[in-house]
Amino acid sequence: MRGAAPVEIEVTVTHHGPVVLGEPASGHAFAFRYTATAEPNRTFEALLPMLRAASADELVASMRLWVDPVNNFVFADVHGTIGYKTRGRIPVRAMANAWVPVPGWDGAHEWQGAIPFEEMPAVRNPEAGWVATANSRVTAPPYPHYIGLDFAPDFRTRRLVERLGGIHNATVGEMAMIHADRVSLPAREFVGILKAIAPVDSASRPALEALLAWDGVMDRESAAPTIYSAFRERLMRDLVAPILGPLTAEAFAGSVRGAVAHMARLRARLTDMIRRDDRTLLAPDADWPTVLRSALAGAVAELRDALGPEPASWRWRRVHATQPRHTLSATFPGLARLLDPPSVPMGGDGDTVQAASYIATAGYGLTSTSVARYVFDLGDWNRSAWVVPLGSSGHPGSPHYADQAATWGEVHLLPMRYEWTQIRADAESQQTLGP
Repeated sequence: MRGAAPVEIEVTVTHHGPVVLGEPASGHAFAFRYTATAEPNRTFEALLPMLRAASADELVASMRLWVDPVNNFVFADVHGTIGYKTRGRIPVRAMANAWVPVPGWDGAHEWQGAIPFEEMPAVRNPEAGWVATANSRVTAPPYPHYIGLDFAPDFRTRRLVERLGGIHNATVGEMAMIHADRVSLPAREFVGILKAIAPVDSASRPALEALLAWDGVMDRESAAPTIYSAFRERLMRDLVAPILGPLTAEAFAGSVRGAVAHMARLRARLTDMIRRDDRTLLAPDADWPTVLRSALAGAVAELRDALGPEPASWRWRRVHATQPRHTLSATFPGLARLLDPPSVPMGGDGDTVQAASYIATAGYGLTSTSVARYVFDLGDWNRSAWVVPLGSSGHPGSPHYADQAATWGEVHLLPMRYEWTQIRADAESQQTLGP
């Protein structure tokens, strides 16, 4: 607290990392070891070599020092090389570490060094002529090392593969259109499943008809994405609430972490479970058609209460929009109008290439999206393009604080200038940083 006396706290650090939960003096506690803090972290030493790299080989070599974050690294150079590398330091450890906390006192679960740089997942100049990644799993047997347990569903990656497979000699315009792709693969799967059910009441009929006529595109001007999203969320609640009981509220809370993230992974498996008639989540006397009809009726009732009686008016843009909040708005609510950037209606969702995740219980507003969109033309850098969600300035008083928001919402790109003569000629202003 500002102006208060310093407060000392005791932190217990073990060779398994700092204690994050529990009291060591009681005999048991949880320690958390993290590669970014377990040893000297030289990630920043990789930045200059990375920026100065003149080839794919030099760029990949610069990643040897990278520790954290561990993430997907795609690259291309002007010599025609393209590739992928999982970068970062990942410990070699037993699969038991993947699931639950493990005993730290028996020595059976110690880290055995790190995965060698040369053995990290990588690809160079694939026969397909392109590389696609959207945070889904990148390894499969017989890859020998444990990378992680939790990955994004592969819907976005599969859609990227579909789009890229039909492109040859790609242009900036074609790649920009992929940024704007709003096709939801799970939505299309659900539409196919719903063809086999009948509505339980007259209110559900127009909603079901809208879904069956829908192409699965999460367009912000369409009502079908709203119906689909509400239906899938209601289906999840109907399925897991009897199982979770008092934990249900936590599983459908407004945070993107913890149990809510687990529900998202389960949600991604629903269509597969329905197709296989896997009744693991169903009550003993229930079947999928009955559960689906009930969920649709419940979703329609919720939408009628929230958005009115006319399904045609339930356009996705009414509920699915950005909701940027300045860090200081909560502290100075009287200034929120000046600090908070404008809200922009968006298409897409968490399963589309146009990334626009939401938490339904928080009102379908965006909780996660891409932090920038780029298209680089290595044959002519001046044809490259970009856009960010807000603007190039972080100052709320600047005209460039949020002047890209509308362009971002339309999923358009802006020119990216590389020639210094053009940059100087087009510059609106200049800033000089002095000592």
